[in-house]
Amino acid sequence: MSETSPNRTCLIIDPGLRVSSGHHLNAARHIVETARDAGFRTRILASRFASGAVRGGLGAEPVFTNSAYSVGDGSQASYDRYAATTSDALISAMGPDFSVPELIVLPTADAALAEALAGYLALFPADLRPGVVAWLLLPRDFLRMNTPEPDGGGVRGFQRLDAALGPGRLAVFVETEAVQASFAKDFSAPIQIAPSPSTALQTVTPRRRAAAGAPVFSAFGHIRPGKGFELLPGAIAAAAAKRPDIAFRIHATPNAPDHPALLAAIEQAADNVEVIGHELDGPAYEALLHGADVAILPYDPEIYRERGSGIFNECEQLGTPVIAPSGCSFATSAIADGRAVPMDGYGPEALGAAIIVAADQFEALSARCYDHAVRLQDGVQSLGRVLRATANAPISGATRPAGAGRVFWRARILHRLRELARIGTIRKARTLDRNA
Repeated sequence: MSETSPNRTCLIIDPGLRVSSGHHLNAARHIVETARDAGFRTRILASRFASGAVRGGLGAEPVFTNSAYSVGDGSQASYDRYAATTSDALISAMGPDFSVPELIVLPTADAALAEALAGYLALFPADLRPGVVAWLLLPRDFLRMNTPEPDGGGVRGFQRLDAALGPGRLAVFVETEAVQASFAKDFSAPIQIAPSPSTALQTVTPRRRAAAGAPVFSAFGHIRPGKGFELLPGAIAAAAAKRPDIAFRIHATPNAPDHPALLAAIEQAADNVEVIGHELDGPAYEALLHGADVAILPYDPEIYRERGSGIFNECEQLGTPVIAPSGCSFATSAIADGRAVPMDGYGPEALGAAIIVAADQFEALSARCYDHAVRLQDGVQSLGRVLRATANAPISGATRPAGAGRVFWRARILHRLRELARIGTIRKARTLDRNA
């Protein structure tokens, strides 16, 4: 029997959920399955541009016009517009049946989304505000993640969400110790380290590859700045010149007009190269991931110095060795423990040399990764337990009363009246300026 009432609601908010592939979809699917097993009914608010497969397959509602992360020129005005637009989308999307969920999950949280949610929750009395579980996937100094603060200091979006909820009502997760340290002062409760729900806490059977020929090296994902796909033609050619028995299976989805040329260069770099240049659905991606003996993650350490990697987390759970720059914090522990091969520098030559090292030491690497994956399964924290504990955390001073829908509509009307008053004030000021 479930530990929670099936009438309790878990609201999943992810403006980055758009297409039927990738980590946003995996995260939403995993949270939905876990929440339902824990006794919650679920509702998903996704991108306004979500595909038909996302809407139909998950029942996600197209809501947000903004992207997954704060975007703009880095100014306070740009940040404020993003937060306000996201808050308005939340208010427009909600209704009396789901106005006050017991639990909200942010699979990919940035400061502006946190601030928008804090503003929305401020429409309700404190005793009606839900527990929130959030994953912060980008470091504080990442441009699109940064919250500009006005002169004299300001309260960041995360701090506003923390204050709106109160002690014990916000559970925060990050993927690396570096990100944990950068946000340590922003929350009242300790920040926990755990993989994104796109890869976290799933039951995966680690595999140890039987020694039969050279390992297969794979890369995955969209071609984007910082992913290092441009290093692959030179690196593959250099590695194949020394170890022509190595096979490469590269998944790289183009996102710009010059990317097809890069895909062609990768495919032509050596004889034993297979290139997959289109998006993969869940089963196809998992098959490719399981078929990789070594994952190539040549991420630019200037961009990924603190950031986590969903693919790295998946490889950790599967017992798959990786190649990554030593400057990327997500791989620091794996490199120190001998489960990953570092690049000595950043460029095609450094990547090619790391591929040779991984091929020559593959059996020992694979054994260490397998043992680590087994330990991960034994010690992992249950996502269902996190959801239940956060939803059940005591709310200061009151129980959750009936009539939440009436409270919502009253708050929504008041919000609209405030907006109309604000617009009227602006128009009046502009009229005075013109008449001055």
